[in-house]
Amino acid sequence: MEEMTLLTSDIITRTMFGVVLGERNAVLYRAFQDYLASHGRIYISELIGLPSWIPRPGQGKGRLAVHQFDEVIASVIEERCRQENSKDDLLQMLIDFREETGESMTDELLRDEVASIYLAGHETTAITLTWAFYLLHERPEVKERLWAELESVLAGRKPSYQDLPNLPLTRAIVDETLRLYPPVHVFSRQALGDDEISGNCVPKGSFMTISSWVLHRHKLHWEKPDTFDPDRFMPGRSKRVKPFAYIPFGAGPRVCMGKHFGLVEATLLLALFGHRFDLKLRSGHPVESLGRMTLRPHQGMPMEVARRER
Repeated sequence: MEEMTLLTSDIITRTMFGVVLGERNAVLYRAFQDYLASHGRIYISELIGLPSWIPRPGQGKGRLAVHQFDEVIASVIEERCRQENSKDDLLQMLIDFREETGESMTDELLRDEVASIYLAGHETTAITLTWAFYLLHERPEVKERLWAELESVLAGRKPSYQDLPNLPLTRAIVDETLRLYPPVHVFSRQALGDDEISGNCVPKGSFMTISSWVLHRHKLHWEKPDTFDPDRFMPGRSKRVKPFAYIPFGAGPRVCMGKHFGLVEATLLLALFGHRFDLKLRSGHPVESLGRMTLRPHQGMPMEVARRER
């Protein structure tokens, strides 16, 4: 999990912000883990409505984590602003953005945009890959099929974007992993107006909580819902998937804007590692999911890595 997170963190910062973080990559990782441990849960104080000024467990550690995170994000923005030549990436677009009044983003808003893109653009992909390696460990016959596809298409070279149409099983494994272990396992939407769902009144302004975890494992929508079966997403069968029964990226006008980037990244990384290495779960390690801000392995996912001999 840690290795995949550091990797996808490096990818998102290089791709979106044109920055090589170096040692700052590990600082961001540790800060985010500390924040999850302290703030990534709901305490009884929230459930009974206690005011926010009453201290929560781990609050000091969480604030320090946010401070460390902000320092790295600020350094990335400052480095770009000091450069004379502009770059063609998302960070430059945010810096150059102007309102109709001609005003640029405030420093606070720019920081929030960069932080949101960074957080949403790397951890979810890292979690998807982590669960994918676990599921392949559990189903060695699927792993053998993956190896056969990668050997046929790649024949020893690194995968590229142009290979994606020829890697249907690799992509199906990613899709099926997102079904069983959606990183964003629950999210909310606010009703823009009065509505009615199955006879239940939904007043305007209501917050609706949607669980992709529940939908993706619902017996009314899926055959053998708890079984890892990438074939359900293979060409010819994928059309049977009901549109709103599979929502790892949300749906509608608020669908995740990084959906296609994440799918391409996860598929290519799975192909890259799968073609070169065999990953097996450490013997005796318990695996259970933990729903916090994202759906992650509760005690990590230690795996033994062996180079494949072709």
